[in-house]
Order: sequence, then C-alpha cells, then structure tokens
Amino acid sequence: MIPILIEILVSLFDSVLRIYFITKFNKYTIRNNKFFLPAILLIFITTLIGDYISPGFNTVISIMLLIITIAYAVLISQNQYIYAIFSACIWTILYILLSSLLHQILSITIADFNDILQGSTELPRYIFLLLHKVFLLAIIKFILATTKSDRSIALKNGVLTLLVSLVTLLGMGTAMKVMVADSSFEMPILVIIITYFVINMLMYFLIYQIQKLQKDKYEVEFLNQKLSYEAKRYNDASIIWNDIRKAQHDFKQHLTILKCQIEDNNIDKCKEYIEKLLPNIYCSSKLIKSDNSIIDYMINSKLSPLKDTEVIISGAVSDISDITDTDLACLIGNILDNAVEAINNVDDKKIELTFHNQNSNRVIICKNTISQSVLSTNKDLKSTKNNEMQHGYGHLIIEKIVYKYKGLVDYFEEDNMFGIQVLLPEPEPKETEKQSQDDL
Repeated sequence: MIPILIEILVSLFDSVLRIYFITKFNKYTIRNNKFFLPAILLIFITTLIGDYISPGFNTVISIMLLIITIAYAVLISQNQYIYAIFSACIWTILYILLSSLLHQILSITIADFNDILQGSTELPRYIFLLLHKVFLLAIIKFILATTKSDRSIALKNGVLTLLVSLVTLLGMGTAMKVMVADSSFEMPILVIIITYFVINMLMYFLIYQIQKLQKDKYEVEFLNQKLSYEAKRYNDASIIWNDIRKAQHDFKQHLTILKCQIEDNNIDKCKEYIEKLLPNIYCSSKLIKSDNSIIDYMINSKLSPLKDTEVIISGAVSDISDITDTDLACLIGNILDNAVEAINNVDDKKIELTFHNQNSNRVIICKNTISQSVLSTNKDLKSTKNNEMQHGYGHLIIEKIVYKYKGLVDYFEEDNMFGIQVLLPEPEPKETEKQSQDDL
C-alpha cells in the first residue's frame, strides 16, 4: 500500500510542478486561472494511466502529456503561441535530461545501480525519486528566476537555491552510496537522508522569505516613485495653471495695446510690437501637444528644458485607456529620465521618442546618444552611481509596469545610440464592443 501511495504522490508532484512551470514561464498568474487545476488533474490522470499500463517510460503517454502541456500553454499564452509551445518543449526536454543525468551520475558512482533500483527493497528507488525532485525543483526555480521582471533580485536567489540543492544532492547521494555498500546502516542513513531533505526544504523557505522581503522593499521603492511623480505633477500643474492665468492677463494687455495702435492708424508700430512678441511665441511652441495630457506633461517637463539637445518626437499615441495615470507617468517618466541622464556626459546630445502601432501592439521607442557601448559592459543596466541602493530603479520600474500589462521590454544599440523598445498589447475590446462587432 505504501509503495503505491508514494508513486501516486510522486506523479501528483510532477503534475503540479509541470503546470506551475508552464504558468510562471508564460508570466501568467495562478490566481483566478480557471485552467490551472483542470490541467493538473488531466496531467495527473494521464500519468497514472501510463504507470498502470506500462511502468517506466512510455512513448505514447509521453506524447499525450506533451500535447496536453502545449494545449494548456497556448490557452494561457495571450496570443504568444510560439513562446507557449517553446515553454512546453523546454519542460519536456528538461525533465528527460535531468532524469538521464541523475541516473547516469548514480550509475557511475554506485556499482550495479540498475540492479539495486529493481531489487527486493524499494528504498533505493524512493531515495532516487527524492533526489530527482530536489534536482528538478532547483533547476526550475533557477530558470524561472532568469525570466522574472525583477531578475536582478530573483536571479541571485535562484543561484542560491541551486547551490543549496547541489549540496543536498551531494550529501544524499553520498549517504545512499554508504547505505548500498553496507545495509546494516540502512536506518541511520535513511534518517540522515530525510534530515538532508528537511533542511533543504527549510532553506527553500528561508530563501523564499528573503526574496519576499527584497520584493517588498522593491515595492516600497516603486510606490515611493509613484508618489513622488504624483506630487511633482500636482506642483507642476499648479505652476502651469498660474502661468496660464498670467498668459491670459498678458494676452489681454497685448490685445488692448494693439487695438489702440490700430485705432490710431499706427500700423508700423503694430508690426513692430508684434515682432517683439514673436520670439516668446516661438519659445512656447517647443511644448508638445497630443491627445493625452499625461504624456504631454511628461514630455514637456522632461525634454523642453534641455539645452544644446536635438529632440525628435514622432508618431501618434494610440489608445492607452487601459493604463492608469500613475503607471503611465512612471513609465514615460522613467524612460525619459534615463535618456536625459544618459546624455549628460555626451557631446552630441540627441533624444528620439517614437510612438506607433505594430501587429496589435502599442510601441514606444526612445533612443539617446552614447559615447561608448552600454550593453557590452553593463548588460543588466545596474546603476553606476556611488550609492547604488538609492539609484538604478528606473529600468526595474519600467519592466514591472510593462509586464503588468503583458508587454515586453527590449534594449538595443545602433548608430552610437542606446535604445529601449516597449511593446504593450492593445486593450481587449469591452463586452459591448465585442457584441457590436459580432452583430456586424
């Protein structure tokens, strides 16, 4: 009874881990995911059927599991089907390679390992399964850490998790080898192996808590950044409103003077007066005007004060109604802040900002001149300032906002310019709009 129960638990663990990996790899949430539990149940039942029909590796069952995994990945993929299929293939290849690698290592270090696994006692097989799950979980955590938006935090913890698991595997493997060599130590070795496993799980929990604390700290920095933008927007809006009132008053005075000059037929004086006003009008025309006040404010406040800088803004802003004002302000603000900061020590100062649509994606591209390559020496875009803890959050905040809206961020360099490209999927039409389209 106990061996059957263990086999069932192992199959259930594999099923949960498979769907968990696919979900996280595709950056989909488990909460409110109506496909998550049905997918686990379907994988679990298929695995049990395969174990009942043919214990061990079964080609037909493996293909069925791959098809189910691909189907689940596609359902949650947000139209990124190639990426979804890739994630399913990654899991399948990873699972087979790790199983083969672990089996090969133990076969080399332990004589007659295959005979031992098929011997009268099931204990070596259970230890092997335990080793395999620890190894698999560690590798999966490491791979998922490399795909996270806050990977500068997650990657360190992923590496730490992997190192802890490797030490656990080494200790458990050594204990297993001693147990096989002398069966009289079977019970003490079993206690040691279980202790190793429990310590490994506790280390996982500790690392998770550390990552959670780091993430909370990052969230606080993110919220503080939002609050600072809100406060700055309020202060600047008050200044702009006062300037508008002053401009209205000045405009009224100018019109009064011009009216008097015209009534006195002083056309030349009118022309002269207008010529004096034109420079101020040209100066104010540097401000950008679009259909979105948030983007207008961010561009005008960040780029208009720049001196000796060529600023090129092109394209059109499409529908961004699904993005909150604070997220939009933080996104555009950090993109422009990074560009403005980057050109401080550059002789040829130039910033290009482009908005356009491509394949149902809203695209934002910002480029700035650089004196030397950034990505070749600072691929992770870490802050180079003296106090790194107080800086360098700009790129993390950008990536967090973009991933929140199921988008993508890419950094590139071309023609002595550093660039960032943001892709945000267009918002899905509301139910009423969908109904109208169906009626048509």
